[in-house]
Amino acid sequence: MKYRTMVLAGSAVLALASCSPEGKSASLEGRLWILQSYQTSAGETVDAIRDSGARAEFENGELSGTSGCNRFFGPYKVDGNSISIGPLGTTLMACPEPLMEQEFGFTSSLQSAATYEISGDTLTLSDAAGEVVVTFVEGAPLGLANTRWIANGVNNGRGGVQSVVVGNEITALFSEDGSISGSAGCNNYSGTYEVDGENISFGPLVANERFCGEPEGTMEQEHEYLAALQTVATWNIDGDLLDLRTAEGSRAVSYNSGGSTE
Repeated sequence: MKYRTMVLAGSAVLALASCSPEGKSASLEGRLWILQSYQTSAGETVDAIRDSGARAEFENGELSGTSGCNRFFGPYKVDGNSISIGPLGTTLMACPEPLMEQEFGFTSSLQSAATYEISGDTLTLSDAAGEVVVTFVEGAPLGLANTRWIANGVNNGRGGVQSVVVGNEITALFSEDGSISGSAGCNNYSGTYEVDGENISFGPLVANERFCGEPEGTMEQEHEYLAALQTVATWNIDGDLLDLRTAEGSRAVSYNSGGSTE
């Protein structure tokens, strides 16, 4: 997967909550922060797109998360009552314009923050003038089931992993009863899966038979996606990323979280 480094209007400096340095870091780290609102480039505060899965995690000097489209990542440093973030890098997936607008506003707001406050399960970032620029609420760690997974990479069966065709959405919903369903890009599909520790296998998958001529490459990737699922042997969740791999360790499909289905 290709990456680019994006430097956004300097680095953020955040003042920490009033407790011991160890407590400050611990209260911020090890928690999954779900985006609730952010400030646009025009200075308007808007709500996060519902079920976009935008979130952030601070852990051991590394900030990571997703804007609802691309994953972002970068370093942060804690020094007494302050924290600096950046530079940030992002993946390169193209998404519908509302998600791209959210990505720019969210990541820019992160780096314009100067102070933060944690109250209960709410994290509020404000700029140097005291204006709120980002608001999060703490979420539960993601599980395989009851999460809407949105594919960002599919093994084409020829030794490569390709991004999802622009304008398409490939999804997977794992139910606790062992069933899986979703969209393969054009048609809906369904089937069964079994999990044993880090091992996972899929039963036969069935799909509708509608033909989609647009966007170009939709049907080819749909076939590749359904075939790739049949090769999966292991699974792993890292933050908001689900990685499905073959027994040989090759990536079959990777997904970003689109939020909880509960």
